[in-house]
Amino acid sequence: MVEFLAGNRAIGTSTERATTTNIQIGCEFHETDTNRDYVWNGTSFKHIISNPLNIAIVMGGNTTNDATYTNTTEEYNGTSWGAGGNLSQSKSVMASGGNNGDAFVAAGYTGGYSQVTELYNGTSWSTDGNTGHNTSGCGSGGNSSDAILFGGYAAGALSTAKTYNGVSWNTIAGLNANSYYAIGGGNSTDAIKCFASATANAKTTEEYNGTTWSYSGAPINQSSYAKGGGGSTTNAILFGGGNSPIIATCEEYNGTVWATVSSMTSIRYRLPNSSGNRDKAIAVGGQHGETQPVYRTTAEAYDGTTWSSIASITTNRGSHGGGANA
Repeated sequence: MVEFLAGNRAIGTSTERATTTNIQIGCEFHETDTNRDYVWNGTSFKHIISNPLNIAIVMGGNTTNDATYTNTTEEYNGTSWGAGGNLSQSKSVMASGGNNGDAFVAAGYTGGYSQVTELYNGTSWSTDGNTGHNTSGCGSGGNSSDAILFGGYAAGALSTAKTYNGVSWNTIAGLNANSYYAIGGGNSTDAIKCFASATANAKTTEEYNGTTWSYSGAPINQSSYAKGGGGSTTNAILFGGGNSPIIATCEEYNGTVWATVSSMTSIRYRLPNSSGNRDKAIAVGGQHGETQPVYRTTAEAYDGTTWSSIASITTNRGSHGGGANA
């Protein structure tokens, strides 16, 4: 339900919006099913960004082709990118999440499958609590003290899911479908997995409630894999993806259904999990080109309405890890 407010007084609901003509500048309405705030500017309602994207992190990934890996980290401060500490392993397609001060990476591909977990304290990475199984291409979410990973690939797609408490990984209920290159976000009690299956691009959504996984509303747009995205079971986003063609499409999830919104400014795929939600998100690097990989340095941010370019990273990278302060 949407309520129009004048001060603390409700003056109409969403069904009355077309006939409400006496709203003054500064009046607000609250869209209670999406937890978004808007303000009337005299002409239209504008989405209020109460906590804009101001920190983000990317790490690892492929740099020139699928056989070249980096261990470098770059941090975003809301204006520009700067170098961070290096991972102990050069790797790609790893589980990841967090931001400049509490990021994690786990598993991934170094030329072989990995189970190493690393935690970031804002300056340097330290290894801690291996996942217990070698894999890459997991979906993931969370941070260095509360994380989740699910699915992945190691001689076949997996349904395995695990949570991390800052010390060790613990096996939880598995996904309903074997999945790799899943995109998602969340943490140990509230997580979402989108797309991905044994074929890497099935249009499905699974939600985790801290105990079990269950299917929910399917994404709208074409099947594709290695998308960017993140969020939770009530506030999620998907963008980009590749499966001939590479796309720039973006869609949002409110806990029930997906809705198509403004596309990114550039087509790209091989993007990280945990890259925001439908109020703010970031797309950094990624691949452009099907047969000859072209990894980007460009970046763009989403403010809940539109995508716009931000400062570029230094190192071309795709299939990298990342996270943002969503």
